[in-house]
Amino acid sequence: MMLAIPLLLSLPVSAQQAKPVPTGTLIEQSVSRPIDGLGGWSEVKHNFSKGDRVHLHFDANKQLERVLVLQGERKELAKAKYTKAGDLEFTVPQKGEVVIRFINDRNGPNEVRYELRKL
Repeated sequence: MMLAIPLLLSLPVSAQQAKPVPTGTLIEQSVSRPIDGLGGWSEVKHNFSKGDRVHLHFDANKQLERVLVLQGERKELAKAKYTKAGDLEFTVPQKGEVVIRFINDRNGPNEVRYELRKL
């Protein structure tokens, strides 16, 4: 007597996988409205401790020229160029204020939805 053993066939998985949602403590989820026009900008400021790992997700109505994450006058922690949406992760090098700046690349009003998480 022979038993039939079913074979499990693996189906091909789609090449496009969903991006994992970052975990961690939600710091802020809000909307920022840069000043209207080309080069108009808005800022969000938060204080962090040395060594904090932070994830920023953003999504704008219109293209942004840049998204900058700065500490102090010149210390650039992360940046994105010419995009409407993206994810940035950075580690804070020293305790203090971190500035996130959204800079418009298009004329007219813009709205940037963003989410900050501490990893």
